[in-house]
Amino acid sequence: MTITSQLTHFDKSNRWQISVKDTGIGIDSTHIDDIFNPFFQVDSSQTRQYEGSGVGLPVVKQMAQLMGATIEVDSTLGSGTQFMLTISMTNKQQSRQQHLLAGLTIIYYYYHEVGFLAKELERLGATVIYRQHEALVIEEMSIRQVNMVMFAEDIFPSKAESLAKRIRQFESEHRALLVYWYPPHRAKQLDSFEHGLKAAGVDYCYSATYKDKALSDLLKRWLVWT
Repeated sequence: MTITSQLTHFDKSNRWQISVKDTGIGIDSTHIDDIFNPFFQVDSSQTRQYEGSGVGLPVVKQMAQLMGATIEVDSTLGSGTQFMLTISMTNKQQSRQQHLLAGLTIIYYYYHEVGFLAKELERLGATVIYRQHEALVIEEMSIRQVNMVMFAEDIFPSKAESLAKRIRQFESEHRALLVYWYPPHRAKQLDSFEHGLKAAGVDYCYSATYKDKALSDLLKRWLVWT
């Protein structure tokens, strides 16, 4: 008898497969669908060679169903049988990432296109409010507590600087985290606008190139620092 175990990782889940293979007498294909029925015996005669009550496999199948697993059988008469149990499991790391920003309210200030960053923020569990005008951002912050304001990569530095100043002047007890995302092609110009943005109250200026885990790790680090 050979027992093997294999764990396969996917983006949002893991799959655990356990295989039990023997070199016994095998099972006739006409009986494969019946072996999981309670008390079924392939050989039901009084003089059968192999003992058993016929309850083992039904119990295994019921347990597998309770776990959300599947069980498959591959058998050749006279050669042996293989049972394959497949269990789908939630990727706990992915689940933790999905709840990283749960409970946080983020205003995403953009000019024309929302972009992948906003969708990634939602995937990480944040409540994202989309606004295209300065006045609407300030209005939103007057009616609810906002944890972060993110300036999309299509916002010019001068517009971001203007809004950042208004936000800092408006704030009293609560201070929101302000992040300016600039497109990669402006990286060489960073020195020309970063100082003005930070002087206006922007906490971080970063190239909008982060996705998935890299983005979540970056946001987590910022949140810890603040």
